[in-house]
Amino acid sequence: MPDGLIAPPVTDGRHLARELGGDAAQVAFALGLAHFEALAAHGRAASTALDATAIESLAHLLAHAEQPVAVLGSGVWAARATDAAVELIRTLGMPAYADGAGRGTLPPGDTHHFLHSRAYAFAGADVILVVGSPFGVRDSGLRDFRAGYGRRISPHATVVQLDAGGTGRVLRAVAQCAAGHAVGVRADQAATRRKAWLDEVRAAERTAESLWTKQLTSDASPVHPFRLLAEIDRFLTEDSVFIADDPWSAELAGRVVRPWTPGHWMDPGPLGTAGVGFPFALAVGASGAHRESVVLFRDDPLSTAAGGFASLVRHHLPFIGVVAHTGAAPFVNRARAHGGYGEDVRDPAALRPALERARAAGIPALIGVRTDQDAYLPGAVNQPDRPHDASGPDRPHGTSRPDRPHGMGHPDRPPHGDPPTPNEQSNRHHPPHQTDEPRNQ
Repeated sequence: MPDGLIAPPVTDGRHLARELGGDAAQVAFALGLAHFEALAAHGRAASTALDATAIESLAHLLAHAEQPVAVLGSGVWAARATDAAVELIRTLGMPAYADGAGRGTLPPGDTHHFLHSRAYAFAGADVILVVGSPFGVRDSGLRDFRAGYGRRISPHATVVQLDAGGTGRVLRAVAQCAAGHAVGVRADQAATRRKAWLDEVRAAERTAESLWTKQLTSDASPVHPFRLLAEIDRFLTEDSVFIADDPWSAELAGRVVRPWTPGHWMDPGPLGTAGVGFPFALAVGASGAHRESVVLFRDDPLSTAAGGFASLVRHHLPFIGVVAHTGAAPFVNRARAHGGYGEDVRDPAALRPALERARAAGIPALIGVRTDQDAYLPGAVNQPDRPHDASGPDRPHGTSRPDRPHGMGHPDRPPHGDPPTPNEQSNRHHPPHQTDEPRNQ
């Protein structure tokens, strides 16, 4: 499978690639991007010379991009390309988003790190650089629900995908080459517009964050799921490894929880299954680093996998499990029966003290948190158009949605969670039959 993919400008927001035999997808762009690294039979990288022409093409593209966006996936961390990715992002001054173990590549607070404005950035980008993330490039379009199957991608964007061996070498070479391309009037204009673009995305990020403030600070009881996630986010340390036990929890946690360093986020993947919490925590403990695992569970999956807690107790591994539940099962009693620490929480103000007590106990712990499954969750399916009382105008108070899993909601695209995309903004000022030109600001 090719290590690098570069896509041509998207004509309809969907068709990004064409297959070249078997399952190897490669997209034509200028002279193409050659293989940078071949994997040896035993899994070790067999170094090959970098293709100078391909490096030049990619560096020129990025140096002259006015509204670039980067997506950093688990492959960045797996290839030990974190420093090279950060160097490229900061050299070019581009907004960056992270997936999977790539979360934490840019720490929270970094001026290039963004979390809530991805849809806005995708819709306005002229270049999207995807590194170490399965972006689903295929002949029939972008087969990735996280990007709206291509609908959220600007029709004028060029998508570049880098994955598998040698990622760090490629990124360092591109960063050095791009610095050489960053001269001349056109490059100066592009750099000025990239700075304006970074400020624009930052404003969109603040707008999106403002829509979540009420939920993140809610004092309601049972606990609002986003208030729980906010407390977990603040509780994590640089050595904590956050693990989402199932895809539903991972999707919600990904909107709030920000690990400090790459490789400190684990989840079952976008198409994975529930029940990875205990096995992943055991693996973290067995690594010898003695890092603390903080695992988010829902009550349904945990009911079928609680035996893993006994193994954590037997091996004396640092573990704190947080169970978002609706009061249906006595998880705290199970934890105590296995010789661990257990505590149940219903008051949001008691969340942080309970987490601190669990850490201080020095033994595996389960913290049960009674959460409101009828709470308004920005981004969840079957939500009202705006936050209001959980009962809603068309649903009796206290009744739950049949498709809502216990404890946590199922996230999809927020009804108003993202600010208007650039295309949506343009359509407000042009008749529907007119075609918007690419923005130059």
